This record gives sequence, structure tokens and C-alpha cells, in this order.
Amino acid sequence: MSPSKIIIIGVLVQLAAVISSILAPKIQKRLAISNQRLLLWVILLAEIIPIYACIGLVLPFGGLRTEGEMYVAATWFGLVSCVDTSARHELMYSYTVHSRVIVELSMRNSSHLYSPSHHY
Repeated sequence: MSPSKIIIIGVLVQLAAVISSILAPKIQKRLAISNQRLLLWVILLAEIIPIYACIGLVLPFGGLRTEGEMYVAATWFGLVSCVDTSARHELMYSYTVHSRVIVELSMRNSSHLYSPSHHY
């Protein structure tokens, strides 16, 4: 592929990522999908590209052999990668917030054991 076509692929990936970052939260809210389930689906959908490429190694069709397939794969990668990143960040944030709440509650509940007014 020529350098200009590779630049087009790079632009396609970024445009698809912007579109998915806008649409993914709306779709997630409409379908009432948790962040964990969304991340699972995104990982499964991301596996389509390597599976399709491996099929081309065995069968006479597929395998990202044409420019059109490369453009579709780049767009697919952009759509999936942005959702994957945002879902991971959201999931890690929710775990961090929950762990902080648990630590604060446990410290609050056990603070009376260490107060000077407490006699054994």
C-alpha cells in the first residue's frame, strides 16, 4: 500500500474511535449493559479481526488481502478499541471507588476499638 493509503487507514481508525466514543455510552444505556458485560462483548468483537486474518492463511479467501478489507478492518478496529479503552477505565474507576468506600467504612467501624475512652 502507498503511504497515502496508510494515512487514510490512520484517519479511518481515529474517526471510527470518535464515533464509537459518542455512540457506545448511548447504546450501553439503551441496552442496560453493565461495564463488565460491555467490556466482554468488546473483547469478543475485537477477536473478529485476527480470526478473519487467520482464516485467510488456511482458506483461499479472506485474510486481509485487499485494500478494501484493510479499510474495513481499520474502521472495525477503531470502533472496538475506543469502547474497549473507555470500558476498562470506567470499570477500574468503579472498582477504585468501591474499594475506597469499603476501606472508609471498615476504618469508621473499627475506630471505636482504638479510642482512649475504650476500656478493656
